[in-house]
Amino acid sequence: MRVTAIALATTIAAAMTAVVVDMRGIGQPTVPEACALFTLGQAGQATGRTFRRTRPGSQPGATTCDLIGGTEGNINVVLSPSASKKDFDEFRTLLEDQGEKLEAVSGVGDDAYYWGTRIYVRAGARHLTIWNGDPMQPAADVRADVLALAKLAQPKLK
Repeated sequence: MRVTAIALATTIAAAMTAVVVDMRGIGQPTVPEACALFTLGQAGQATGRTFRRTRPGSQPGATTCDLIGGTEGNINVVLSPSASKKDFDEFRTLLEDQGEKLEAVSGVGDDAYYWGTRIYVRAGARHLTIWNGDPMQPAADVRADVLALAKLAQPKLK
């Protein structure tokens, strides 16, 4: 009888765990990895550049993707899937308080701005940052590239 009770309790506990795991997934949209926001071909077409490969990675609270290119430098992408508007706004305020020059960007996400040649985009609870890893590239070219990639990624951020 005791063995049966233990087996029954174990079965019930396993079933409850399965229900809890399944319930967490309900209503939660799938969050793409940074390297799944666009293909190498799409990135090349959007920027007019050739990328040879991607290098996926992660950092606390985010996934990363380096688009490895040629002499025009690599493009770096960071996607934070669960950050708030408050976090986004606080980081912007911190930069402004430090005297950094930020420039609003329209037409991408719910909110976006350039900080130098980096673009920061908020779309709902997702934050996207894109920049060129080569500081020697002309700022106007880099800004056009990162904006094109942010717009390309936008549909997958919602």
